[in-house]
Amino acid sequence: MTAALACDPSGAGQTHAPADPHAAALAPLPSLEAIEPLHPGDPPLSAQVGGHVVVIDLWATWCAPCRESMPKVARLADAYAGTDLVVVGVHVGPSVQGAVRFAEEAGIDYPMHIDPEYAFTDAVGGRSVPLMLVVDREGVIVHRTHALDHETLAIVRRLVEG
Repeated sequence: MTAALACDPSGAGQTHAPADPHAAALAPLPSLEAIEPLHPGDPPLSAQVGGHVVVIDLWATWCAPCRESMPKVARLADAYAGTDLVVVGVHVGPSVQGAVRFAEEAGIDYPMHIDPEYAFTDAVGGRSVPLMLVVDREGVIVHRTHALDHETLAIVRRLVEG
């Protein structure tokens, strides 16, 4: 079976499915069991997110907008280091070696994971990447977007400071 993936070339959510980027907002975060740490020995994602505000960045190595957005996500992680915000990346698809190589070359130092069978990705309707999910402390997806924009940053700030 071939997995259909899409890359939102604008990075603004104009060509993704579902048509409404907020369609899964205000939904419980699906199971994280299918997501594996990118590096063996790293803690599972479920151990990192419980009770925290979380930004999950779904990305793929072949997606140009993903590559462009990752430095912004890294700056977000750095800006909120030492706070209640957890920023994680989730590579969409089975290419573990490619994801590891890309994360190392890009100097990404926030936690990275992989969804090799697309289970989590499909559960959140995320086959069009980049896709960022903002999750509150109760484990509810409160915002989803294809770009780390001012609205998303304001939501993150409100959740962390609130």
